[in-house]
Amino acid sequence: MAATAFALTYKTNELDKPVLNAFDTTGTAAAVHQPGYTVRDTRGREWMYVQHASSDVAAVAGAPAVFAQCTANDGMVVAADVSDGGGAGYYGAAFAGVFMSVLADLSYGWIQTRGDCLIRASTAPVAQGMTPLLDGYFSVTTAGSGRCVAILQEATTADVISFPNATLTAG
Repeated sequence: MAATAFALTYKTNELDKPVLNAFDTTGTAAAVHQPGYTVRDTRGREWMYVQHASSDVAAVAGAPAVFAQCTANDGMVVAADVSDGGGAGYYGAAFAGVFMSVLADLSYGWIQTRGDCLIRASTAPVAQGMTPLLDGYFSVTTAGSGRCVAILQEATTADVISFPNATLTAG
């Protein structure tokens, strides 16, 4: 599995709310927004401010984030360890979004929850459903492998997915 390039572009004047740090900032030890704070842009993309609980799996840009099985911060704690995702009531079997940067354990940062997004994929077949099956990567959805949470739009050195129209929420 080769690492892919990752670049995030957005214009602050297209956001519906202010942000106190960039979406691709590597995270902060203290929260600068309330976990769960969401920001949308005029192109239909959405980001959520969360806390990361590592469970020994690194959060890297483009990797899937799942809601962690804990009660802290009203369900706004995410992990990169896919096996930490719980709660069948969550969309995509605990899928939360896509990490925008490297986040250290217990640090705060951003995940993307809606719209076109760059990802890390284990394989890259265009127009296929993707699911967070492997830690750190999206995989092609197959029967019995999990729910489809996104559709791969183009396969390049930076794979682009599009989330379903439904807003992804914690419950």
